[in-house]
Amino acid sequence: MCCAHSHSLWITKPMRVLLILISLFITVSTLECHVGWSILPGSNIGEETKTCGKNSDYCYNATAQIYVFANFQKAGCNTLICQYVMDRCVEYTLLGIPMRMCCCKNENYCNRGPMLGFQGVQATTYPVTYKDEDLPPVTETL
Repeated sequence: MCCAHSHSLWITKPMRVLLILISLFITVSTLECHVGWSILPGSNIGEETKTCGKNSDYCYNATAQIYVFANFQKAGCNTLICQYVMDRCVEYTLLGIPMRMCCCKNENYCNRGPMLGFQGVQATTYPVTYKDEDLPPVTETL
């Protein structure tokens, strides 16, 4: 009569080496961005940061001139609002309000202040005034 054998999971030495090598090459790239907002001239968005949740996320920094003496600035990480801007800045007028939108993912915290990751890059200017019906349709649900 044969003895009952317990079969346990075992991994050979070459398989262990292979698993270690594979794990060394697997890296999760995460982008970190500044988040926050400001409204007073000369103020910044603060020091709060966030690790973006998706590989498709970009850091963004949007500025809108809401009054002659005040600019609204918002920063964070997002995929939806950067899907048309990607790694550049655009300037446009939306409903009579001059706006500048910058998106980047070239380095962590690239959306700080004057878009440090974009030094030397000129913004694309859109002189056209957009109306709500001219805006691209939303293709992603939140």
